[in-house]
Amino acid sequence: MEKGHERQLTIAVDMIPYRKDGSNGGIVPATVETIRGLKDYGLTIYILTSQDNFEHLRFLEKLGAKCVNVEEEPQKPDAAVHSAPLIITDDSNIIPAKVQIYHKVKHHIAGIVPQGIYDFCVRHATQFRNIRIALTHPYEKLFKPIARWIAPHRLVEYHVKRNLIRITDQRDDTKENRIIDTKRSLRELIGEAVDVMYCPFTGITYYDPSVPCLSQINDIQHKYLPFFFTDTEFQNRERFYQDLIEKHCYLFAISDYTRKTFIDSYSISEDRIRTIHLSIRDRLQTVSDGECKKKLADKGLENIEFAFYPANFWKHKNHKTLILAYNMFKIRHPESQLHLVFTGYETEEIDDLHLAIQKMGLEQSIHFLGYVDDEMVSVLYQTCKYFVFPSLFEGFGLPLLEAMNAGKPILCSNVTSIPEIVGNCAVFFDPYDPESVCQALEDVESHPSIIMQKMKTYDKQLEKFSEDVYLKALVDYMWEIKRMENKS
Repeated sequence: MEKGHERQLTIAVDMIPYRKDGSNGGIVPATVETIRGLKDYGLTIYILTSQDNFEHLRFLEKLGAKCVNVEEEPQKPDAAVHSAPLIITDDSNIIPAKVQIYHKVKHHIAGIVPQGIYDFCVRHATQFRNIRIALTHPYEKLFKPIARWIAPHRLVEYHVKRNLIRITDQRDDTKENRIIDTKRSLRELIGEAVDVMYCPFTGITYYDPSVPCLSQINDIQHKYLPFFFTDTEFQNRERFYQDLIEKHCYLFAISDYTRKTFIDSYSISEDRIRTIHLSIRDRLQTVSDGECKKKLADKGLENIEFAFYPANFWKHKNHKTLILAYNMFKIRHPESQLHLVFTGYETEEIDDLHLAIQKMGLEQSIHFLGYVDDEMVSVLYQTCKYFVFPSLFEGFGLPLLEAMNAGKPILCSNVTSIPEIVGNCAVFFDPYDPESVCQALEDVESHPSIIMQKMKTYDKQLEKFSEDVYLKALVDYMWEIKRMENKS
């Protein structure tokens, strides 16, 4: 039974950008747990995948979802049925439609216009709202009056040639025409109507203008740390976010910090984007003591104390500063047996880190485990002495919740969304200053009561990010989108 709603809601979740090597970061486990939770709300869920990740994501079908490979060649339609393609375009002036086509339309043009032209007219008129359609075609004089009668509000011209469509917005003669390949609509791809396209990776990978998109804004790091991006990467990100705004997508940010920075950076009204804080389910299951010992031994971590940092080796994750601070700490406290353990997808940054560690003589004290599975992550959370999080930029920071849930002392940055998520539950430091990070390590080592007092507030802080609150807010927003689209 659906929670709080009586009717069915059908959504497509865009997982096409998913990469199985862990290089997407924490958004993948967060999305998987979201899908797992949404099944309790009675939603019909389709997972859009690529050819590369289709098989790897099929485990989601055990949660009641259905995986759809968007790159799979469509079956040939029945000879009696004409399958008209859908326009896939980045034209912000194309608006999703709810135009009803009456049977009398076919009566008007049956036997006058060839079946393929009639099907094109009806199919595309039903996919757009507030559009007047005109075709440059030998049958234009017969077709145009009927197309205008179907949708008489706005003029967008389609030139059909070799399965390509040229779009010209007649309101702006200076606008460059665009050539776009035609593709299948979500209805054609999936086999039924979709109410909402949910994009947890923010971008719209498979755009169907007839389906409203709900885009999850995870961060806009390029605006604040542009030196971590090439000019091309920066411009691509800018186009990426402008595209969401111009397409009039529905938006939600995963933290108040992300919402505020998005509003400030892109000058949108506050009502265009809301905050829905992420949550964690019991993704990380408790591992027995015996199994923990075995897995730690396999990694060469048996019988040692360590601080744990799970993060891909992107520049903003700031491993360098943590290593510098740790080196300072070891110089000042050579008796300390504290080690560092890193997990995560390894980038080209890793070579410089290994070289620096070698020069500092810390090869035996710093451990790189690479991308590990959830069970190993659980083992590391359970057995670490401290959880350390020196990130320079976060849109949320799911590992902070996981560390609280595991009951581990937290040492973390005092920037971006991190204070919002962790509250007063952590020992903070300045992530740009190795001395500040070193001082935090010294404080918790010499005065453990400082962090023990903060840990008493974990349960209260975690209540702010409960699964029920998160999922209800997300599902309610999807229903709200469906109602607004039905009214328009």
